[in-house]
Amino acid sequence: MKRTIVFWTLLMISTVLFSQERLIDLSQAEMHGRVIPLSLLNKISIHLDRAPFEVALATISAKSHVKLNYSPSQMPLDAEVSLHEDNVYAMEALLTVLNRTGTVLKITQEGQLAIVPQTEPASAKPVEDKGSLSGTVKDSRSGEPLPGANVYLDGTALGGVTNLDGAYHIKQIPAGSYTLKTTFVGYKRKTLAIQIQPGENKKLEISLDFDVVLGGTVVITAQAEGQVAAINKQLRSNTIKNVVASERIMELPDANAAESIGRLSGVSIQRSGGEGNRVVIRGLSPTYNAITINGDKIPATDLGDRSVDLNMISPEMLKGIELTKALTPDQDADAFGGVVNFQIADAPEGFRYNLRFQQGYNDQRDETGQFKGSLMLSDRFWENRLGIMITGGREKAQRGSDQLSAGYYVTREKREGEELAPISVSNATLDYIDEIRERSGFSVVIDYRLPAGKLMLSNFMSRLDRNELINWNSYQLSNNWRDLGLRNRISQIDVLTNSFSGEHHFHSAKLDWRMSRSSSLTRSPYNSYFRFRERSAFDQSLIPAENFGPDALIHAAFNNYADMGSQTASFTTDRSFERDYTSQLNLELPVTLSTKIAGNLKMGGKYTDKRKERDKNHLRRFLNSPLPQFVRHHTQFGASGFDYKTVTGGFPAVANYLDATFKATDYLDGRYDFGYRLDADELNHLMQVYVLDSLLIGSSIEDLDDYETTEAVAAGYVMSEWNLGRLLMILPGVRYEHTHTDMTGRKGWIADSETEPGLDDPVVYDTTATKTYARWFPMMHVRVRPTNWFDLRLAYTKTLSRPRLDYLMPLKAVDGSAQTVEFGRPDLKPQISNNYDLFLSFYGNKLGLLTCGGFYKEISDLIFMRTGHKILNAQKEGYTSDLQGLTLIQPENNPNLTKVKGWEAEWQTRFDWLPNPFNGLVLNINFTHLWSETKFPRSFVRQQKINVFPFVRTTVVDSFRVGRMPDQANDIMNVSIGYDKGPLSARVSMLHQGKTLSQVGERPELDGFTADLMRWDLSANYRLSKHLRLFFNWNNIANEPDESYQQATRFLTHQEYYGWTTDFGIGYAF
Repeated sequence: MKRTIVFWTLLMISTVLFSQERLIDLSQAEMHGRVIPLSLLNKISIHLDRAPFEVALATISAKSHVKLNYSPSQMPLDAEVSLHEDNVYAMEALLTVLNRTGTVLKITQEGQLAIVPQTEPASAKPVEDKGSLSGTVKDSRSGEPLPGANVYLDGTALGGVTNLDGAYHIKQIPAGSYTLKTTFVGYKRKTLAIQIQPGENKKLEISLDFDVVLGGTVVITAQAEGQVAAINKQLRSNTIKNVVASERIMELPDANAAESIGRLSGVSIQRSGGEGNRVVIRGLSPTYNAITINGDKIPATDLGDRSVDLNMISPEMLKGIELTKALTPDQDADAFGGVVNFQIADAPEGFRYNLRFQQGYNDQRDETGQFKGSLMLSDRFWENRLGIMITGGREKAQRGSDQLSAGYYVTREKREGEELAPISVSNATLDYIDEIRERSGFSVVIDYRLPAGKLMLSNFMSRLDRNELINWNSYQLSNNWRDLGLRNRISQIDVLTNSFSGEHHFHSAKLDWRMSRSSSLTRSPYNSYFRFRERSAFDQSLIPAENFGPDALIHAAFNNYADMGSQTASFTTDRSFERDYTSQLNLELPVTLSTKIAGNLKMGGKYTDKRKERDKNHLRRFLNSPLPQFVRHHTQFGASGFDYKTVTGGFPAVANYLDATFKATDYLDGRYDFGYRLDADELNHLMQVYVLDSLLIGSSIEDLDDYETTEAVAAGYVMSEWNLGRLLMILPGVRYEHTHTDMTGRKGWIADSETEPGLDDPVVYDTTATKTYARWFPMMHVRVRPTNWFDLRLAYTKTLSRPRLDYLMPLKAVDGSAQTVEFGRPDLKPQISNNYDLFLSFYGNKLGLLTCGGFYKEISDLIFMRTGHKILNAQKEGYTSDLQGLTLIQPENNPNLTKVKGWEAEWQTRFDWLPNPFNGLVLNINFTHLWSETKFPRSFVRQQKINVFPFVRTTVVDSFRVGRMPDQANDIMNVSIGYDKGPLSARVSMLHQGKTLSQVGERPELDGFTADLMRWDLSANYRLSKHLRLFFNWNNIANEPDESYQQATRFLTHQEYYGWTTDFGIGYAF
């Protein structure tokens, strides 16, 4: 690994030096052994249009303060020179002029500079017959750059698209006269006549005017500006992409990054505490998608799978968000649904700052005191060569909620005429959750503009702190118990990315490189748990025989707190750390076969070294026995009148630890009375001063979850983009990825979860394994643009999803209490998807952008977890005899194809052409419909009566049942209606997510679904002055709950009310 880093470092340093050396190319000058005047190394700016030879020399002489000597009779006085350069060495400008006029520079013995004719034959040095064109495209009103603008030479295949800084660069242009056209949807097209001289590097700055109704006033509204920017970036992409522009993020920001992505077509959101934390793209779970920051992948934050928690990222820190749904060969291949890239920009020109602060209110807990603040500072120095941008933010929010969860069992088999067998609730839990979430983030981007490139140092840090108090009432019908419990969990998620990158242009080529380190740390240093139990807890006469839900069970409870005593205590710590080292190199070469056929060839390589480790510790103890020390560690012990109570058997009574001040009002919209909750301060005191050190014992079951692994991925690719005029773009390419994984897992036989093993008799051991595989990923993109208002895009891509690292572990875990054996599978194959996309785009200044299209995916070797298989014949099935009778749990590759398909439609437009007051309307609407089909494993034990001893034949049946992909919603719809008028900017948005399969049961009756969700939000801001504004947000206006169910909505498995929230704040930007 060290040798690899050293190699890439030396290669990149040499690349920087090489790309700079060409700026002072002395090969044409006779100066060997001579002293070059230092003034020729000064930086100058020079702009010449067909200037006579003598004028060109005089201009350079005046700007660099050097004297140039020549004989006019020997000089090409009738030659004309065009040269446009900013911030270049005087020597470079001089040699460029001499090169184009067939002359060279000599330094005499006396140190004088002499211009003489070139004496070499004309064939000795080929004459450059092509030039280039570069510059920036900006808004004529504000001077802001316009990223995504299309700049092209009319009637040719030569053109370019502006980057985030609004810069463009068209290379390999044959010398001649052209018509240059610049388009940006929402702006007036600009047409210019230009002349390209042989070898000329022409500079041209372009400004565009916003397109308004004839006779109207040029007023670019805030939301329209963001929409226009997103439309143009999407249109100019050579793949299938959705964009959230920086203007939209800054004007009306969402609560977090997940909420912003959730407004794009084909995306649904998974929520926690009412805010989005993960995204499902095209019906594929978060683990199948990639999340990056400036192209650097964020390591997984989940303790198990490869998904990333997004609610730790504040939108105010971002320049933009891009969702790529059809990958190109220069991107990592490990994404089924898509790649989300959070963009952090470098500093624009001029000093700028943006300050925001807001206060919030949470209706669910009737709390104020929430706040959010952000700051952005940027400036450029040293003639705009050095740029520094600093952003930071801090947020505190109450994310408490009321929750109901329930489990079910099949009461009996279905009878004739019944579609499904009846089910009944087996257990139900009511949760009252208080959770404080605090986010903090910081980023620093430093860039340095080279004469022919750029260097950038980027640093991003984000942390999410969560402090949860979960009080719960648990109703268990099968055991006739009611439990009252408390969990206090403190957790953090830290994400850090650091990268150093460079971009260099030499001759006509472009070379870019990047070295980065990314890490995520997910940990829970404090997880305290107490449970108290009431036995004989239900009036059985109130419980129906079948087909009943949580209401019947909860309302049949006696709720007798006087008979409720201590039962269990535990303490858990958990830590997962993942780190990536990455180095990559890309080379792009322009290719011009003719003015009608042009493109580029791109190739590169990437190496990623990943390390992940998991460490979990669990301590627990039953408390269903007399515990005389508890009274001595009560905070009221010794106080006058204190009476410590016990229940039958001498157990500590719950009455000693109830919070007498608590009252849950309108719990779950008034459906239930939560009753009492436990006193968190009292129980945390008991845990820290006595229980943790004196009572709890270690549980080796959790030790089996520990692992360490390294994963190395070496990749290379080659691709090309060919443009046939403006009509056709073809992008073929292939990527190769080689993966090697070293794993250290655990194996052990745990007799039961209550016995602590001795130090000299460990039951958990390390075990190791390795895995290596390689895959090729061919890809093809085609764009057909027959008119200037329509294009057709097609794509075929092949991608993969690597197995979860914990599934790959060489794990063997026998749980004697549960009578199960769990295996890891180092031999798991990667999951492969063949993806097909077809999309139509219609666009114009009035229409905006209307897109519609479909996609189809075929996924092979999808990984599922096999459960329910009982080992009846260990030897025959290939297991050791000591596993006889245990139930098997292990991941497997699905031998059947999984199919995912859907269609998407989106319309983004503004109505500034309507009469007042409707000309302030801005509309964004998208709709997605999804289908999927896969086969899920089903293992069960079948018993048949026979006529001989033992009169019962027991067999295990391993089969599959057909269903759709988990987390896939049937329908997704987003509607956003904005209105900008004068100083007011407001947006009402609606999100609809249709029915989603959330859990695959052992049989269809036990499948779990997420109910339809419709959520309304409102955002507004009011500009008090050019720099000062007020803003207001109202989220989840209708207090819509999240719900899941089985069979029918009356069989709820989960219901969560998190209420509505409001924020009011002030912002200042300069």
